[in-house]
Amino acid sequence: MVDAQKPEEVEFTFSWLALKLLGKGLYSNPWSALSELVANGFDAGATTVWVDVDMRDKGSSTIDVIDNGSGMSREGLEVYARVGYNKRDAAISSGTDIDSTSLMGRKGIGKLAALYLSPHLLLKTKQSGKGSVWELDVRDGRIVDDDRPKMRQVTVPEPFPNDDVWDSDESGTYLRLLAVDLRGHGSRAVEGLGTRLANQFQLPEEEDRKILLRVRDAGSPEGRFEPVSKSVAYNNFAFVTQSFALDGDIPIELRNERQPVRIPARGLPGDEFKHERALLRFPPLPAAADIQMDDAEARLDMHRRLYTDASSGERVPFRLVGWIGIHSTIDKADAQINDKRFQKDRFYNPAQLRIYVRGKLASDRLLAQLGITSQLANYIEGELSFDLLDANDLPDIATANRQDFDESDDRVALLKGIVRPIVRDLIKRRGDLAASIGQLQTAAKAQRESTAKQAFSEVLSAELSDIEGMTQRERDDFLATTVQKIKGDTIAKAQYRVFISHASKDKRFGDFLYAVLKELGVSDEEVFYTSKYASIEQSSNASSLAELVRESIVDSNTLIFYLTSKHFLDSQYCMFEGGAGWATRGVQDYLKLNLDYHSIPEFLTNGRSEVSLLVGDEITLRPEVYKYIIECIVRPIVRHLNRGRDIAERERIREFAVVDLPLPHELAEGQSVDELFDESLVKLWDFYVKKDLAEYIGGYRRMA
Repeated sequence: MVDAQKPEEVEFTFSWLALKLLGKGLYSNPWSALSELVANGFDAGATTVWVDVDMRDKGSSTIDVIDNGSGMSREGLEVYARVGYNKRDAAISSGTDIDSTSLMGRKGIGKLAALYLSPHLLLKTKQSGKGSVWELDVRDGRIVDDDRPKMRQVTVPEPFPNDDVWDSDESGTYLRLLAVDLRGHGSRAVEGLGTRLANQFQLPEEEDRKILLRVRDAGSPEGRFEPVSKSVAYNNFAFVTQSFALDGDIPIELRNERQPVRIPARGLPGDEFKHERALLRFPPLPAAADIQMDDAEARLDMHRRLYTDASSGERVPFRLVGWIGIHSTIDKADAQINDKRFQKDRFYNPAQLRIYVRGKLASDRLLAQLGITSQLANYIEGELSFDLLDANDLPDIATANRQDFDESDDRVALLKGIVRPIVRDLIKRRGDLAASIGQLQTAAKAQRESTAKQAFSEVLSAELSDIEGMTQRERDDFLATTVQKIKGDTIAKAQYRVFISHASKDKRFGDFLYAVLKELGVSDEEVFYTSKYASIEQSSNASSLAELVRESIVDSNTLIFYLTSKHFLDSQYCMFEGGAGWATRGVQDYLKLNLDYHSIPEFLTNGRSEVSLLVGDEITLRPEVYKYIIECIVRPIVRHLNRGRDIAERERIREFAVVDLPLPHELAEGQSVDELFDESLVKLWDFYVKKDLAEYIGGYRRMA
């Protein structure tokens, strides 16, 4: 309860202009400021901090930050309004149970995060079930720059939206920020808020501390509180180096010594290499003479000054704990096979070394500061704790915005000197592994090519013998020419493409697939399709076209799609394309759709489930055909092309979602399953496939 002898106002110690300028300099975005408010809750001894972001009106959003910490007395509120004081010394002198050595804050300026976010806030705080409500309102026209803001005790007639959470504990603080401007922060940035909040803190799994987040917007007006979690794809690491003071601090995913990791390796069985992840230990901390600094005199001078407290003359102990890993792959689609948590886009890049001090993120820029130029540096991720950077007995070296450290300080130089050789060792290990995989790929390719051509010749000879209208001499000449064309090594190129192999009489189906890919954003140069609209490839020199076909087929980065049919069997070009593709690839390296089961060339039976478009005298977009087209043709093509786009740092092609069609009994009364199909895909099917379809089927059935 508020003491009646004291005024019902709490005045800040700085003018409003000074507070505004400080807030703008401290935080670069709303999420950094929000993490500071969460840290305040943990510093108050909270085990849970709830964060509710209501951005249904982005220009005037509301953010609630609630904790079950110690709460504040009247005197505590006066301390809260004081800007610039030693928070840790204050904790020692206050006689509270809070451990000052664990406090994240140091300078007493964390409350400026609230003023950075909002000019209007309500603050509820309680101890032993008794509390008060305070308001700070510095919106335009309510205060002049030279005045000091004041929090005034108020009575709120209506309950706060999250009072059910607030009422569950006897002590704590409820900060409600009004009129927060979140315009310019799109849905993808908001989706990553949970990960960003989680990355701001080290909350070991065995500690009873957590952050619960709820984000509400126009698309999700209700939402619910969910625990935030990091997107660390531990199961995608090829090598990890680590050191922890307590076994309980080790992430559970890093306790398994031999976690199998899949590394993409085209040409090996399954196009992958299975690697058993290795867990390594940090090397012993280096002596001064071993620290990697350019100037020997500066190194020795650093050693003399760094480890000694100027006031007591005693050495300041330090320890580096945490982990550093190197990913097996940073291709998003491939990495997510190892660990679905892997994320890499313009909102989140896992290539970071996050440095924590007292459990709070101090910097995520260390990796860039190491000066390592290897491309494999982009595979590095790690989390390290180095409390020496913020030791009580040593000077504060945080930068003005409190989101990094002064790189020129000896402690930062020491940290870089310790971490740099660890990162270089991981990069060397990953490079050596890549070289070993490359040798296996080269050997496998040579073996495959030495045996495949002879086998191809035998199989193609058998296929040619079934084609009527060809003399034996024509068969022999065609066989010799085909085998001759596929001699020689294949050349892997950087461009990823898809080759649509089809007979011209089946153009309607090729047009449909080509249109679907274009609808998704695939470019012309990514698709080799001789029947594409307004193409002149068919009219160009026949020998040049044949050479272009051959080059496209033998290019290891070209994914081939075959549309098999009676027309396909009758086409010498198609048989060449099918045979050459078969000879230069493993059985899993191509896609296929069949007009009917009886017209599949023997050498293109790749062991996958077969789907036939023609059933009886009908071709329809049946549920199994719809699902096969998306999951077995379109999605694999898009994943293949996106690998090339990731290498070229181009925008990725959007993917169809995995098809999840209900069972017939689950449909609503009168509902048809095709009503759940993707509208754009159905529209393209109707336009390209259904036109004169009965006439096409009749002609197809009359073929011998």
